[in-house]
This record gives sequence, structure tokens and C-alpha cells, in this order.
Amino acid sequence: MKMTVEDCLALDANLLAKDGWFRCSTRGNITWTNGNSISLSYRKPHLHLSYTSGGEPMRQTIHVVAAPCHYGGVRHYFTCPSCQNRRYRLRLGASGFYCRHCYRLPYYSQQCGDLDGLIHQKHKVAAKLEDSDRPPIRTATRMRLINQLCAADDKINKAFAERFGPQTARQFGFY
Repeated sequence: MKMTVEDCLALDANLLAKDGWFRCSTRGNITWTNGNSISLSYRKPHLHLSYTSGGEPMRQTIHVVAAPCHYGGVRHYFTCPSCQNRRYRLRLGASGFYCRHCYRLPYYSQQCGDLDGLIHQKHKVAAKLEDSDRPPIRTATRMRLINQLCAADDKINKAFAERFGPQTARQFGFY
């Protein structure tokens, strides 16, 4: 299967702005959940990156644009070094941080088959129900998610039975 958006490390302008990176000249490090880290240095309007890729030290400079919002404040965007378009996220690939369009990265859901897509959808809904870091979910929202989970189970059972036959589906615990 081709590499997807979900497989790549992302640099997110919204998260950096939320953490105060674009308020003034800033330096620091960011560590992703997989343990990879990157050194950042922001000096308006450029974000200087220093990281290792494939064992080689890499440096990259990304232009940051602040666009005014309708009700005040600003929204920060990266300018993709390749296509020069404004992007919220840049993905780390073989040659540096670029937008998903320049790397031609599809989303996982665009690459998987029907059954895999249904299973992925079910896991996403289940993760929303189980996420302990989120604030408590309202009862109506919880019921909607539980109904989506049941509907996803039914679709998976039906798709499995159509693909492999009802006998095999029963053998593996479907239906």
C-alpha cells in the first residue's frame, strides 16, 4: 500500500500558534508521539527547522503567513516550499516538509477497500467514545456515537458475509 497522510509526521500551524510559537521570536523543540523530535526557531516571518531524516542532519526554512480573521485575530499558515500555497499542515517526507499535494499523499480511506474502510470507520467512532483526554460527552452525543458503532458493526457483518459467504462469516463470529 502506498504511503498515506496518516503515516507521515506533520507540522501543524494551528497547534504551533496555539502554543504561542508565532507571538515573538521563539526557539525550542517539539517531540512527536513516536519519539522523533525537531528543533524550531521562529523569527518573523520564517520558521527554521533542524532535524534528522534517514540519519542525515537536515535544515529547512518555511515562510509563515498571518491572515486576518473576520472577527479579529489572525490565523497562521505555512507557505509550502514547493507549490507556494498556504497550508495548515506540512508533512515530513523523504526530502523535507511539504504539503500533501506536493507529495501526492492520499488519505488512508482513499487507499483501503470497502471492508477495511468500514473497520477503520468503526475504530474511529470507538476511539471517540473511549478517549479519556476529552471532556465528558453529552448523553445525546454518546447515544449517537453508540448508534453509529452499531450501524458500523452491521455494515461490517454484511460486507464480510457478501465477500466470504455466510458460512465463513458465522465461522469467524460475524452474524
